[in-house]
Amino acid sequence: MRKPPLFAVSGATGVGKTTSTSGLPNLVPEVIRLDGDLLWSNEYFDHPASITRFYGIWLRLAAAIAENGRALVFCGAVSPDSWEELPERTLVGDIYYLALVCDPDVHERRLRGRGPGSQDHRFPNFLSHNRWLRDNAGSTTPPMDIIDTTRQAPWETGEAIADWIRERL
Repeated sequence: MRKPPLFAVSGATGVGKTTSTSGLPNLVPEVIRLDGDLLWSNEYFDHPASITRFYGIWLRLAAAIAENGRALVFCGAVSPDSWEELPERTLVGDIYYLALVCDPDVHERRLRGRGPGSQDHRFPNFLSHNRWLRDNAGSTTPPMDIIDTTRQAPWETGEAIADWIRERL
């Protein structure tokens, strides 16, 4: 029996993952969309082994959702090297990776628009993560597809993500 795929909608903080994917349940009812922040803890930043467990838990969760005939859309910071080598990788079908990116100036403006709380010591990391994805997402193994959110309204990005998912279901 074919396992439903797992869809990863990734991107740096502030590029539009949460906002643009919020309408997916209406656009693609065959999938379940969950935000990676649901199980995230900031203590993981200081404990790499915990981050590995975090991604393993998401693969097990995707497998449980697949048992019900549905595909998971994971929205959070993830790249192929987060999942592809984990033992839990065998629990899921194909994994498709999508990176949302935006122009660096627009990204910084969006982050600053969130207020002072978003500009903690990780602020430079958020900016460099977006730059890294812009430059490297297509070169990962497997490659990540890219949608640039710079000049799109969130609903337009959501439609593009829904189309990307439908092509792979």
